[in-house]
Amino acid sequence: MTLDADAIAAPVHATARHRRRRSDTLGAILRQFRVEVLPTAVKKSRARQTHAQATLRRLLESHGPDHTRDVLTAILESEGNDNALLAPILTAMSILLRTHQKWWRDGASTWLEVLDGIDLLSLHAAVRSNLAAVPADKAIAAHLHVELARAFGAGVDWRRAA
Repeated sequence: MTLDADAIAAPVHATARHRRRRSDTLGAILRQFRVEVLPTAVKKSRARQTHAQATLRRLLESHGPDHTRDVLTAILESEGNDNALLAPILTAMSILLRTHQKWWRDGASTWLEVLDGIDLLSLHAAVRSNLAAVPADKAIAAHLHVELARAFGAGVDWRRAA
């Protein structure tokens, strides 16, 4: 069983002052990206499927439709990551896109090339072993930042020379 995108297409804010264009609703954005929201009863997701509707709604409410589209673009347009629409990954990408807007604005293709070389689901699995110390979204963001900073010439190599 899947949720119909129309069922979640209502505007995020109900007041007339905050009413969004129909194309800026979560349902419309998800249809644009061909993303299907799964009910919690469905345990395993496939490409372009997610259980993270609440996270996506929070991103839309907090940061707007363009940012939500950028988060989805960064994940879905990178090689082999169209199955990585998990809440911690979405949140990590949001953190990075907000923190390094210039990198995305001036070098989205470089950003996507970096992500092409990273299996986001494997990274998520790796950071889960340290959840007691660091939340998954923050750990994922930190690991991705190292790779992105290197690509954008802002990286610092902290390793000792061999």
